[in-house]
Order: sequence, then structure tokens, then C-alpha cells
Amino acid sequence: MNVNTMRSSLTYFTVLLLTALGGISPVTGQSPLEHAATAPSSEVQSRKPLIGIASLTDGNYVRAIRESGAIPVILPNTDGSTAEIDEYLQRLDGLLLPGGPDIPPSEWGEEPHSATKVLDDDRYHFEKALTTAWIKRTKKPLLGICLGSQWINVAHGGSLVQDIPSEFGVNHRDVSHQITIEADSKLAAIFGEHNFEVNSLHHQAVRRLGAGLRIVAKSPDGIVEATETTDPDRFLIGVQWHPEKLWDQDSRQRKLFQAFIAAAASSTSTAGDEALKKKTTSNAAMTIKAGNLPIILTAPHGGSATIPGVPERKGEEGSRFNPRTDENTDILTEKLADALEQKLGQRPYVVMARFHRKYIDVNRPPQDAFESDAAAATYDAYHAAIASAGEEVTSRWGRGLLLDIHGQSAQPEVVLRGTQNGKTVSHLIKRCGHEAVFGQTSLFGQLTNQGFEVFPLVDTVELESPNYTGGHTVMTHGSRSGGTIDAVQLELGTKYRKSETTEEIADKLANAIAAFAKSYLPAEELKPDSGDGSKQVGTIAVGVYLDQGAGPSVNDLLLALSKFDQVSVTKLTAEQIRNGGLDGLDILMHPGGSGGKQGRNLDEPGREKIRNFVRDGGGYIGICAGAYLATAHYPWSLNLLDAKVIDTQHWNRGVGSVDIELTPAGLQSLHSTNQKIPIHYAQGPLLAPANNPDIEDYEELASFQTEIAKNGAPQGVMIGTTAIARGRFGQGRVLCFSPHPEMTKGLEIFVLDAIDYVARKPVLE
Repeated sequence: MNVNTMRSSLTYFTVLLLTALGGISPVTGQSPLEHAATAPSSEVQSRKPLIGIASLTDGNYVRAIRESGAIPVILPNTDGSTAEIDEYLQRLDGLLLPGGPDIPPSEWGEEPHSATKVLDDDRYHFEKALTTAWIKRTKKPLLGICLGSQWINVAHGGSLVQDIPSEFGVNHRDVSHQITIEADSKLAAIFGEHNFEVNSLHHQAVRRLGAGLRIVAKSPDGIVEATETTDPDRFLIGVQWHPEKLWDQDSRQRKLFQAFIAAAASSTSTAGDEALKKKTTSNAAMTIKAGNLPIILTAPHGGSATIPGVPERKGEEGSRFNPRTDENTDILTEKLADALEQKLGQRPYVVMARFHRKYIDVNRPPQDAFESDAAAATYDAYHAAIASAGEEVTSRWGRGLLLDIHGQSAQPEVVLRGTQNGKTVSHLIKRCGHEAVFGQTSLFGQLTNQGFEVFPLVDTVELESPNYTGGHTVMTHGSRSGGTIDAVQLELGTKYRKSETTEEIADKLANAIAAFAKSYLPAEELKPDSGDGSKQVGTIAVGVYLDQGAGPSVNDLLLALSKFDQVSVTKLTAEQIRNGGLDGLDILMHPGGSGGKQGRNLDEPGREKIRNFVRDGGGYIGICAGAYLATAHYPWSLNLLDAKVIDTQHWNRGVGSVDIELTPAGLQSLHSTNQKIPIHYAQGPLLAPANNPDIEDYEELASFQTEIAKNGAPQGVMIGTTAIARGRFGQGRVLCFSPHPEMTKGLEIFVLDAIDYVARKPVLE
């Protein structure tokens, strides 16, 4: 998904989210925000911006905001509670991060210096969660002052000098000094000058710059004094000095606050426009809340509200008409969201219908869901909210889980699984094997551990109940039709939906979901992109193919790469590769998926561009499909590695964990002390020498010691074939993995080892 698509989807989800935050009436279906949206546009634009001030430490901040034409809102610490932070993100027009003590150096992997005085836990957790969410999930203005500017850098993946006097022998605390501002910066445009004196009360500063930021001001001794985003469309600035303390004596410092408030005022105008658009998308009563977990909870049938202007359905001939509610599923879903926050520290996304099923059944395709044209907007808004939540989860974590909460009375003491017999969780099966859906560690295995009776039984091949195999929601938004959001319909028997036991049942459900999440869902978010959504700042410039033939595992690869500070990432299409997109890069990486689709999509001009890139000294890393692509075997191959593929007729031999054995060269190159290692395998190539006289022979780094032989693949063929190989092509280097280190917990570092080998310049000591 490109950055513009992502931004538009997040904006739309934000608009829908305002419905819940504004408090929709179950009678009228209208929120206070909708009422405001009906006012003339000039009235919307004239509203003073609301500026949140986190962890207020000085009344000067309040005065600076108020006298610049905005309304200051003091934000109490919430210890990172996402419920409050979600509301701040939606209701506020700008955020000011003030000065204060120091960020714990553990944020960038260091032990505290003796001069470091860290924030108290409440403020630390609150400001970390708020800053990260504000940067990643909004485009609204952000001004950081002193500590606030340091939070901006750390939240973007940067690090800090812990004590300037100890390291540089200069003092920046309780002094004044000159700064020099970059002429082409937003800060220079605000002040209208490049050199002036500021106050200084800090002993820490930016060391490693965060991704998506640029340094725009320094002191004469070289200390970073200001940063700003590389996104030209956003106001995001951090300054090390304290302009709020210079309000009376230095008129130029007022310009910074005035520019900040002007940007926030523009944000209120945009919000008004979006609110106007919102009225055309839904007039239904829905609960729609953003989250901070890669989990989406949906509940379509628990509501009882009317929908103004929408008549009750009559059950016309041929329609699938069921007028009953799934009693207590709405209450249970809300309590489940609360319980998950208690256990995982963050809340899931929630999209829940409050309207009665007799008006619209949103778990049916449109032709069966409603009988009145007046209902179409409500139906569309419900599914748009789920789709937008899914896109946000994908952009933040790479993959996630949707749980559609239902009730059934056919088997009152049983929880029924609905996945179209595995189709709506096809990504999960491909990535982690059948155990993740059908085994003891699956969600239903964890439900069994919590005392629930389930069907189908765990570790069986029994098909799902014919009438409960998953409805329109999981079929539409799950991985049945592609993507990396897996979807499961949970059909809870009446035993589990009694009013008096909802707290207990929600807690047990949350235990099961949390256990599943810790085994199969990502724990960390992807590193944020820089302003253009494509490139991160680092030493080694890596291009990642992200086009036809790239499978869901590319998200795991991007997550692994995001953890390496040495690496910057540019996402490339085949067209970009053909048109010079490799210029300036050090390495090209092709992920898992389909090697044939990748090769054919590149076409010969693209394949030749890659060959020339490597021939001239660039590096190539192929994983699974990328390894197929690198061989000298197929008409669409790159012919970079002198390898052929064994047993091509059984390429789909299965998915699971296999053992590989590292050669002495493999032990050295991959910095491993273990010769035999389990690793995730997903139908990668079985490599052997091709003996092509035009390509240098490859060196084996690892071979397969165990095998997977499903779908008719013969036993004994896989064992002994090459699993990891490296070679040279012209002046460049090539390294290919048949299995998936990026999808194997603890082996992600092998990706960095591969980068170290093929890079033009070393990245590891």
C-alpha cells in the first residue's frame, strides 16, 4: 500500500472513529460532531484550535498557547492508557511536548550515565505512548521543546547524547548561545532569519538522527539545536531551547508559536471538511475505535438501536433473513476489549454495530443485507471502518487478526470456529503452518485450555459446522482474498453469553487470545517511513521489491529490517527498477512469494537492470522466491547464482520448521555458534550447483538436514540439498536463503549478516 493510500485510509478511519468519540445517539444516529458539521464552513474554520500540553511543567507554555490564539488543554498522565490517548488524537488539533527530565536511555539500548535523571514512570509511559501515536497515526502539528524535541527524535528511532559536558566538554545548561538555522528549512521560513541567540537549559541532545527527520539548527560547538520532519506537508518541529520563556523579551520566539497555532487552525478546517464528508457515509449507531494491537474485534448482531429512515426488513423471497440479535455479543465484545488491554497493555481495534439486525445484517453480502436503498450508506460505512482498521494494522504491524464475535444456539455449550475451513486464515497457515489454526497452540487450542468446548475439536481434520463456516465479514476482510489480515468467526453458544457471566467469559477469551497473540502476532510495529513513505535514514541503502509476486512474508522482512539502525529501506516496484530505481542503492532484496511472478513482472529489461546493478558492485539477497529468482534455472531467472533447482515438479512440498546444518563458512558468515538450527521453511528451492561456466560457483553456507515432503513430494530428496548459498557476480555479491530467517524468531539477525556480506561497505564489526 503506498503512502497516499495509507494516509487516505487512516483519515477515513479517523472520521469514522469520531462517531464513537462524539457519542452517537442510538435514537437519532447523530453525534455532536455531526451537528457541528452541519454549520457553515466559516463557522467550522473560526473555532479556536485545541492544543494539548503533555505533562505541564511551567505556566509559560499555557500563556504562549493562549496568547497565540488557541485553547491550551492540559493533559494528565494516563500511564500509556490507549483509551485516553485515542481521544486525545481525535479531539486535539495540535500537541506540545514540554521540557522536563531525561528519557530512559534503554529506549536506544544504552545504560544510564551518572548525570542522567530519568522521568518518573507515569510520565515516561504516557509521553512515550502519546508521542508515538501522534507521530504515526496523525498528520496534526507537533511542537517539541527541549525534552519534547528529544522525544520526537527517539520516537523516530533516534538516540541521544546522554550528557553534553561529559562527552563534549561544553555546557548548554543555564546559558545563552547562538544558533545557525538551515536556510531551506521550515524553521528558517518561520523566523525569517538564520542566526540569533537563544536560551539553553539542556544537557542532552540528538546523537543519531531518527528516520524521517532532518537537522535544521546547530550551536557553534556543533550540538543539534532543532530538527523537523522531512514531510513538507506537516508541521513537526523540535527545538532544544525554551521559546516559551522568551515570550516577553524576544518577539521572534512568538513567531514559532504563531506558526504552530496557524498549522493547528488549518487542521481544524480540514477536520471540519472531513466531518462534513462523514455525514454522507453513515447515520447509523456504531462503536468504532482505533487500537494499538494488531487485533480487530467486530460484532455485527448485538445491537438494538433503530436507524432513522431505514425500514425493517420483511424477508423478501430469496433473501437470507434472520431478524434475531446475538444477545449480549455487544457487551461481551466491549468487555473483551477491556480485558485484552489489561493483559496485553494495549487495546484492540473495535468496529461494532449498535443497530438492530432487523434493519441491516452487515454480515451478509449487500443483496442479502438490506432491502432499502436508505440502508446502503450505513452498510458501506460499517465495512469501510473494518477495511480501514485492517489497512492501519497492516501499515503498523504488517499483519494481524480479525475476530468476528457472534452468538449461536444450535450448540449452546460450544464455541464454533468459522474460517471457511481455513480459507479466511490462509496467510496464517502459509506463514506458520496448520498448527497455528488447528493445533494446540492455535486460538481454539488456547480456548480449550481456558475450559471452553470447541468445534471442530483441536488437532482434528474435521470440517467446520456447515451453517457456521464464517460469514461475509471474515470472507471479505480475511486473507481468503489475499492480504495479511487473518479472520476468524467466533460463534459463542448461549452458555457463554449469559449476562451474569460476561466478565468471566471475557476474561477467559482474553487469556486465550493473548496466548495466541504472543505466539503468532507481531509484538513490535514497523519502523515509520520518512516523509515520502518510501525511505528510511541509515548507512546501507537497501531496496526491497514490493510488487507482483511478493508474498505476505515481505512484511516480516520489512519488520526485521526496521530493527537495524544501519539500514535504510526503499520499497521498489518492477517499473521503478526498470526506470533507474536501483541508482544510489547498495543492496536489492527480493522476498518470498512467487519467483516466477516476480521474474516475469520485471520482464527482461528489469532483470537486466538487476544483473547490471550486481555486476557493477551492488549486492543481492534473495529469500525463498527471491532465491528461485536468483538461480540460473528458469527462463525468468536472474542468473546471478550458479544454481539449479532440484525436483521442480514438487515445489509445493509444504510449510513448517526444518533443521539446517551450517558449514564452517556458514558459521563464520552468519556469526552462529550453533551448527544445527531449526528454521521456518515455506516451499523454498532445493539448490544444487548448475555448473554454468559463465557464473562463478557458489559456496554452500547451509544444507537441509530434515525435510518436508507433502503434496506428493518424494521422501529423501530435500535432505542434503543447499539451504543457504552465497556467490559473486561480476563485482557484486549474492546471498540466497531457501528458508525464511526473517520469519524465524531469533534468526532475524541472519538478514543483517547477509547484508554485511553483500554490502559495498561493511555494517558489522
